[in-house]
Amino acid sequence: MNVLGAILKDSFHEARDRRALFVVGLMACLAIAFCLGLSFHERDESELLALHLSRLGKFEKQSSGGQFLQSVGFEPRLEPTRRILPDDGFDPSLAGGWTLGFSVVKEGELESLQKAWIEFRGRKNEEAGDPLRWVEQQLRVQGWQKLAVRRDPADPLRYEVGALCTRKERLSGAYRASIFFGLVQTDDEINRSREEFVLSIQLVLAGALLGAIGIFVSLLTCAGFVPSMLTKGTLDLALARPVGRTRLLLYKYLGGLWFIAITSVVVVGGTWAALALRTGVTDLRYLVMAPVSIAIFAVLYAPLVLVGVITRSANVAGLAGLGVWWASSLIVTSYELTSGFAEYSAGVRGSMQALYTVVPKTSHIADLGQRWLIEARLGGAEGVGRMLDEVRQVDWAFSLGTTAAFTAACLALACWWFRRADY
Repeated sequence: MNVLGAILKDSFHEARDRRALFVVGLMACLAIAFCLGLSFHERDESELLALHLSRLGKFEKQSSGGQFLQSVGFEPRLEPTRRILPDDGFDPSLAGGWTLGFSVVKEGELESLQKAWIEFRGRKNEEAGDPLRWVEQQLRVQGWQKLAVRRDPADPLRYEVGALCTRKERLSGAYRASIFFGLVQTDDEINRSREEFVLSIQLVLAGALLGAIGIFVSLLTCAGFVPSMLTKGTLDLALARPVGRTRLLLYKYLGGLWFIAITSVVVVGGTWAALALRTGVTDLRYLVMAPVSIAIFAVLYAPLVLVGVITRSANVAGLAGLGVWWASSLIVTSYELTSGFAEYSAGVRGSMQALYTVVPKTSHIADLGQRWLIEARLGGAEGVGRMLDEVRQVDWAFSLGTTAAFTAACLALACWWFRRADY
């Protein structure tokens, strides 16, 4: 353990000497300052029930290709919203909530609206059920926890909604957000809850600072860790320690993970604290993005170590790590496209399947972290609605298994080469 501690300390000092810690620190400070500049302004809850009901005919879907919107022209005649009274006949669990009456233009309009929604969402095998239960589902996605929708027995075109929200931070549109300390305000019609909005910011921060930018800086910084150890004199001193070559190389590998662990904890912990202070969203599950970032770096650092052992060049090792990252992203994206189009030949699909099996799938690790965070934070499929459409669903066992195998193979080959090489 003394040897491991010494190597981790050397890696930290090496990263500091390369000024990488200062770059990461600046990135973290900018991210924290952005989070501190957020603020929210409440909107009246009674207005939101009418807004959500009027938006039933405006469908929204998010995907990696962007945002898709469709309107079917549903324009109900809304009555004034008021508090639920005991003699309204709603369930006692809705006490303290709001009730709203609305009328449609013709009979069967809600049924047609439900069928249009099913078609828009691409759920071809799903059959339309009770339209009143569908209205409840759509309002529940907007953040209303307790709902009741009923038809007026005296008027077949009139309906009544009873709704209660026990957690306003989950109510879509309940807040107008401003950024940069009030200099820029979001649209009044933002169709997101405060918790969704904060979660979106957290995912962007994790994807940018811990993903694209963070991994890029970390790979270039750690590219010289192994080659610098292999220089004449330094290697002799390292091998003089009571540790074998395999263990020495693996300790150096852990030294790179130690660096990314420090930066991830600083960025995630700092932005979490700033967002908690400004928004009141204190859920600790955002902190899981730190180990997700470490896992991605651990996969990409393995081929970097392998090339560093073979070439003893920091520049070549760094380019190799970046090359594996970019090439794997391109192959994974291309495979997901070719697997969905039958016009590609069997040879093309087979080649893409072979490449997809071999390369590491770091983007899927990020997707898995995002999916877990969204589901855990917003309470299942009904609570997250549109946000889950942004995250790919893949065969996680196959993806993570082949990625782990790639990492282990690179490290095993690097250890084998290091043990047999004469430096």
